[in-house]
Amino acid sequence: ALLGSIDFRVKGSDTEDISDDVWESLPIAVVNYTASLSGWSALFKMSSFENETVESSFLEGQYFVSNIILERTSLNKALLFLLALIFLGGGFSMLILFRSILMSHRPPTLSGLIWAGSTAFTMIQTRTIIPGAPRVGVMFDLFIFYPALLTCFVSGGLMFYHWVTKETWSREL
Repeated sequence: ALLGSIDFRVKGSDTEDISDDVWESLPIAVVNYTASLSGWSALFKMSSFENETVESSFLEGQYFVSNIILERTSLNKALLFLLALIFLGGGFSMLILFRSILMSHRPPTLSGLIWAGSTAFTMIQTRTIIPGAPRVGVMFDLFIFYPALLTCFVSGGLMFYHWVTKETWSREL
């Protein structure tokens, strides 16, 4: 932390004589700051020019650069990775089920349709509990969530179509 004051001239700067100058002083404090955000690590770093310390740069009237680094925590990244695997696994399992029905390895049953619907709507509900404030961004949605959800809905819709139209299977529940 750096504590001090800034002096600035409020009157008398229009003449060469410094005896009529009126100065005011304001206290300042420069403090290194690290915050705790849910699901994020934040670090506030200060650095000066020419590898000098912040204190010497400040006392000499030079400016210094401050950086705020925000990054997701390791636990948050691990949870997102696991949720991505669950979403992609759900979408892939619907594709496998639909392929089995399409190749006539399994009959299109109502239980398969229920499984497809529950998987899709569970993905939607699970998306709302993803950690982080702000939540995961657009990249996760575009490359993980929406493709997996679309796969579930399309596979479920096509399974429903086969369940309704295929005559070779019995309509048993």
